Amino acid sequence: MDLLKVSNEAFYILLFIAPGYIGMQIYFIDRQWNALNAIHLFYGSLMFSTVSYAVYFGAIDRFVPKETWVFVSINLLISFLLGILWKGAGHKLLHSLLKFLRITSEDNEYSPWTIVFNNSKIFPSQIIVHLKSGRVLQLDDTVFYHRDDLRKAGVFPYYVSPDGDLLMVVTQKKEKEDADWEDASCVVENAPWGVKLSYVPQREINYVEVRVCPKKMVNSLALLAAQRGQSVASDSMEHSA
Repeated sequence: MDLLKVSNEAFYILLFIAPGYIGMQIYFIDRQWNALNAIHLFYGSLMFSTVSYAVYFGAIDRFVPKETWVFVSINLLISFLLGILWKGAGHKLLHSLLKFLRITSEDNEYSPWTIVFNNSKIFPSQIIVHLKSGRVLQLDDTVFYHRDDLRKAGVFPYYVSPDGDLLMVVTQKKEKEDADWEDASCVVENAPWGVKLSYVPQREINYVEVRVCPKKMVNSLALLAAQRGQSVASDSMEHSA
């Protein structure tokens, strides 16, 4: 059992770093963790922990009970909020300042892939995937499948992974680049069938074309899409009858 005992020094080191790890998780939420440098993870977690403890001892310590669980819980929460703050605003403000000072124009984003698909201000309205085999897959009207009724059911028009895999609705396809578009069959069916998604692994993708629009346009477009979706559903029911 002696092997399971942890010295006080080791315990406090782990306790000090642990809250920062939460902040790092939030900051790198859309990146592949197995591709990150262990040194960067360690010192990044250490930095979030340092700021978290500074906030705790500088502004909170005097107002809360001196209990270990309170101390740990509050610091985990602070680091979590710091990760959100840095991910949402601090990172962009830092690079805006560096650009203003003419030090660098680098934005340190993970990849063009995540810039497009994870940007909260824009919405991919059309996705065309060119495969290495020569086939082409298209999601022609993304907003049509971004309706409230589908979102409430947890269905989205596309899903992406940090390494480039894509799961999406395919509305048209071509067997060759110079061929004509063919409408995909059975894209939207009544319950219990629902919407059909196709998985496209990154290793099979040659390149991707994406058309984007401002996110604020999506709600109004989605309303029109919902109205059109109702007509599509009624047409499908009439056809089934």
